[in-house]
Amino acid sequence: MNQDAWTAWSHIEQVTVFRLGAEVQRAVELDAPAVFPAELHIPGLPLQLRDETVQLSVRPLAGADAAACPQAVDLRLALVPPPVDPALPPASDAELRGAEHRVRTAKATHRRLTHQLASITTLESPGRADPAEGEPPLPSPTAARLELLAFRRQLQDRLYSQFEGAREELRLAQEALAKVQASREQREQQRQLHPHELRKEARITLHAPAGSGPSAARFALVLTYLVPAARWAPAYALQLQPGGGEATLSMRAQVSQKTDEDWAGVRLRLSTADALRWADLPELHPLRFGRAQAAQPSTGWRPPPLGAQALYADYLASQLRRSDPPIGGAMPPPPVARPAPQAPPEPQPAAFRRGEPLMEQDDEECFEEAAAIEEPPPARRAMRRKESAKKAKASMPFQASPGAAAAASMSLSMAQAHDAPTGSNAYGGAEPPVGLDAGRDLLDYDSLRMSGPDDDQPGKLRPSSDHQRYLELLPPGLQGRVPAPRALTTYVRRQVSELEGRALPPGHRPPARLDAFDHSWHGEGVVDVPSDAQFHAVPVLTSTAQALIHYVTVPRESQDVFRALSMKNPLPGPILAGPVDVRVAGDYLLTAPLDPVPAGGQIELGLGVEESIRVARNTRYAEQQRGVVSRHHELEHQLHIELRNLLPTVAKVEVRERVPVAREDDDQIEISTRDVQPPWVPWEQPKAPLRGAYRWQIEIEPGAVRQLRATYVVSIASKHELAGGNRREDQS
Repeated sequence: MNQDAWTAWSHIEQVTVFRLGAEVQRAVELDAPAVFPAELHIPGLPLQLRDETVQLSVRPLAGADAAACPQAVDLRLALVPPPVDPALPPASDAELRGAEHRVRTAKATHRRLTHQLASITTLESPGRADPAEGEPPLPSPTAARLELLAFRRQLQDRLYSQFEGAREELRLAQEALAKVQASREQREQQRQLHPHELRKEARITLHAPAGSGPSAARFALVLTYLVPAARWAPAYALQLQPGGGEATLSMRAQVSQKTDEDWAGVRLRLSTADALRWADLPELHPLRFGRAQAAQPSTGWRPPPLGAQALYADYLASQLRRSDPPIGGAMPPPPVARPAPQAPPEPQPAAFRRGEPLMEQDDEECFEEAAAIEEPPPARRAMRRKESAKKAKASMPFQASPGAAAAASMSLSMAQAHDAPTGSNAYGGAEPPVGLDAGRDLLDYDSLRMSGPDDDQPGKLRPSSDHQRYLELLPPGLQGRVPAPRALTTYVRRQVSELEGRALPPGHRPPARLDAFDHSWHGEGVVDVPSDAQFHAVPVLTSTAQALIHYVTVPRESQDVFRALSMKNPLPGPILAGPVDVRVAGDYLLTAPLDPVPAGGQIELGLGVEESIRVARNTRYAEQQRGVVSRHHELEHQLHIELRNLLPTVAKVEVRERVPVAREDDDQIEISTRDVQPPWVPWEQPKAPLRGAYRWQIEIEPGAVRQLRATYVVSIASKHELAGGNRREDQS
């Protein structure tokens, strides 16, 4: 660790919780350093932080210009072991032995009492002896049995009280032993660290401001990163007045997180997106007719610098000097030839470039030239390196040591690194080699490490793992104490699995995208969410809108009248599926499931049965024959519905009714309606179509009674009869 670096503790400003995972934004305010470059350490970051998601920005304060703030030019993440408290005395051997002895004694007492309690349950009085033949049964020893039961109960009560005390004594002894062992382990310098003890630290390098004016005296650093162990579920609360009017809809959220850092006083954002899913921006390639075009280089590809073969020239020369000199005097090692600059080769026709399809498949010369530029197989490359080593050893004018021969062989194999030609266009020209497609690991330049001279391919860039970069930033004495990469990964996965395995509160559903779009909501205040994997209800935002309460009844099916709410979605985003707690004038009414509603859509919510509106339905049936030539039956059904409003306000009631319908291909049955007062209108269900449905929409004054009448007639041939009987209303 750099001794000149200074440490600054940050605080969490904002958290965006996704469907799974969260983006945490930390900020720290700093005074501008007097000397540049300066190194800043921000500790206290969680272990499950995703390194590839870390972003850093500089924010000016007090109206300062961004160009006057220092520049953050480098950011690295390091593992930090737990600090050792110097005031904590190490546990002595005597204290450890005493704690272990108390645990053994408590366990022995606990086992003894457990055995005694199990033995008492078998303590019972013996049965009566069988009497002699012809003698009456012996008298039952009832008094002795009662005394035995009382004795056993008294003994059990006494042993149970001792058993509870022994169990508590065992718990305290085990906690004391664990505390002594933890103190002893914390003071032990060579012990293996556990994953839950480790934290991450951001190490930032600051350079002087880019502007030419005066530098800002104070600035802020903002650090954002993703953590996977977080989730949420939506919920709502609705405040109503008895007669409708202005209603208040509040959005709440059940938030759970296990990120090893408490969110205290943070601004909360909620999103339905999946933050941990990789997505690439689409690339639109033009379609051209004709011969195949050259392959375009991958985005972010950079050609390596020229002269990579000469990086280890001095090292190889030093290895040759250290070797044993030949008999007759030392001779200088052969000079390492520098690659002479060459002109880039002429570009080949597009049809012959490797990795692209050939338009003319019948041209054999095309296949021969394309095969000529193919890379040799790995076995052929290894054979070439061995032949080069033999030639180098044979060309030496003196008998060198095995180490010098290996060094000379390595110097000659440098030109064959990556199996590329030694020219100015070999990974170093203006264009990448034909067919090169760099993956995401090769485009992460900060993670690339160059192999040393002892590698089989010295000078080659290879991606390094996060664990390797952690070890590079640790002192040598701590590198062996860090857990293995698998242990760290298992610890993080266990936290995420614990969070995902916890069931949502009753009635809640996980957030999902609506109409194939993801949405986000900004919380209005600050909230606290501890890192305990429990669900915590937090407020998000509140809005008001005009609510209309109306009543719906289907007297054919039930004599209940149901309350229904209709209002426009007042929230700035859509409403997701979740429970809603409804209160009327401050009194709790019910909790109902709320269906998804788009932004600006209409909310339809049932509020249960309204006892203050009564409904009654009566029917009357009459059958008569009509016609002279073609006689037919007319089955007349009269409907009479009575509604009584006992509410103190006007009630808007919707009465739904249904009449029979004939099949589309049946021309022997006619159905007609007549004498409908007041007139009704056809009703079409939005989700499940229902034929023959009608509805009345009426208003009833307080204390008033309304009468609804309707008649429908079913006309059939006299020789026919309806299936199930002609009286339709008897089937309801």
